[in-house]
Formats: sequence, structure tokens, C-alpha cells
Amino acid sequence: MNKFFTLLMAFMAVTAVYGREISGKVVGENAAPLDYVNVVLYRDSTYITGTVTDQAGMFSIPTDVAGSLTAKCSFVGHETAVVGISAGPSFVQGLKEVGPMLFIIGALATSLPLLLGLILARYVFKFHPALSLGCTAGARTTTAALGAIQEAVGSETPSLGYTVTYAVGNTLLIIWGVVIVLLIN
Repeated sequence: MNKFFTLLMAFMAVTAVYGREISGKVVGENAAPLDYVNVVLYRDSTYITGTVTDQAGMFSIPTDVAGSLTAKCSFVGHETAVVGISAGPSFVQGLKEVGPMLFIIGALATSLPLLLGLILARYVFKFHPALSLGCTAGARTTTAALGAIQEAVGSETPSLGYTVTYAVGNTLLIIWGVVIVLLIN
């Protein structure tokens, strides 16, 4: 029996909640779209509505139900995938309250440390650009980025910079996660 893990991850990645419509694409292993998958919405174990994906794996469910929902995807010969959907409405609400400044601050908070790291690596530490990019990917604990960088430069050199910054990045994520939880409580 095929695993639904790939389907679940793809479903979570592309599902979008737009107030009155939930839409997305269901794919299986190898990112192939799955047609005729049953997609059903529940709220607190109560059936709301459902649909079936088209030949491209796409679905769209109009709904006026707000709050946390659960989408259940089932397909013959596959395990059932269940995905919670609640981030969309709260994100849209937050964006309405704060305005576009939320997006701008998020973009700056994400890109400035990366750019600063690249500048420091290049001009202060005199690292090779491939090594600098590996360090940056490691600091963000992004293994996919390392693979893309290695493929682009045709070398495994970026992994030399990745290893230490990856370990430090993961350690800081754990420590600061605990600190933030302690500060909130």
C-alpha cells in the first residue's frame, strides 16, 4: 500500500484558505497529481462538505465556515491523509489588522541576516562564494538549499560551510524556542 506522506506534505504546502474557498492540489509520490481523490471538510468531527479532485489533482471547496477545519483526503489503495486548516483565516485577519507592514517586516527579517552573512563571509572572512552560500544555507538549516547550491556550482564544496552553521543553527533554534516559551509563560 502506497504511503500518503508525500500527498500530505504537498497538500499542506499548496492548500490555501481564502475566506470563502479552500482550494489546492493533491499529489502523490513523485509529485504526480492524483485525480478523483475524495477531499472532505470537517469541523469538530462534523461533516461540512466535500469534493473530488479533477484530472490535474486540483480541488476547490466553497465554504462559509470559519475557524479551524480538518480536510480528509482518501483515495483507493492509499492511506488516508488528514490535514488541519486554520492558518489561512488567521493570517488574512492579521494582515488586515496590521497591514502590509507585516509582510515587509517579515521579508526584511528573513533576508537581511542572509545578506549580512554573505557580505561578512565574502569581505571579512574572505570565503569562496560557494562556501559562503553553503554557510548561509546551513545557518537557515535548509538542506534543500544546499542541494540546489551544489547542483548550481557543480561541486560539493558548499557542504564544507554548511555543516558547522547547520549545527549552530539547530542549537540556537532549540535554545531560543525554549527561551521564548519561558518568556511567554
